Amino acid sequence: MKNKRDLRRSLLNKRERMSHQDWMEKSRLIQRHVLDLDEFQKAHSIGLYKAFRQEVATDILFYQASRTKKRTCYPHLSCQGENPPSIDFREVQDLSGDMELTRWGFFQARGSCEVLPLKDIDLYIIPAVGFDNRGYRLGMGWGTYDHSIREVHGFKIGLAFDFQVVDEVFCESHDLRCDYVVTEERQQEILE
Repeated sequence: MKNKRDLRRSLLNKRERMSHQDWMEKSRLIQRHVLDLDEFQKAHSIGLYKAFRQEVATDILFYQASRTKKRTCYPHLSCQGENPPSIDFREVQDLSGDMELTRWGFFQARGSCEVLPLKDIDLYIIPAVGFDNRGYRLGMGWGTYDHSIREVHGFKIGLAFDFQVVDEVFCESHDLRCDYVVTEERQQEILE
């Protein structure tokens, strides 16, 4: 690939061609790996996401976090003339009642849910189109995660299918870097 746009298109096409069964099995494996990480077990509050366009699912993480009394929160997008749009994270206790469908087709926390300050979130579970081996993330191209949580101190775990980890994601200075990247095949800690 020669640039971000082409790489993004290629990885999205490959991800969306996965069978539902393959997506479910690999998502389950990835979530099991995350559950084994000390960072997940020790976290008191976790920022999650609801899978969109065959992103790695996170429902198992939500239910396990809820069972162990962790605070779970999901992004809520604000598009009031901001470029890129900003996100805050809002506490979700019920995946069916506390989530709403956006005009872009993905689910977010309802606006009525309590905002959890970014500094109070111990662990962020981050979706991606791709990652490189240095933990840099290729997202959907909106810059929302990059600009909203890049500087927070919570531990960041990126989730992807193994084919989404590539040599180069054409990272730029504003791109988000994760502390860990977890796929169905590996749990890669990113060292400085």
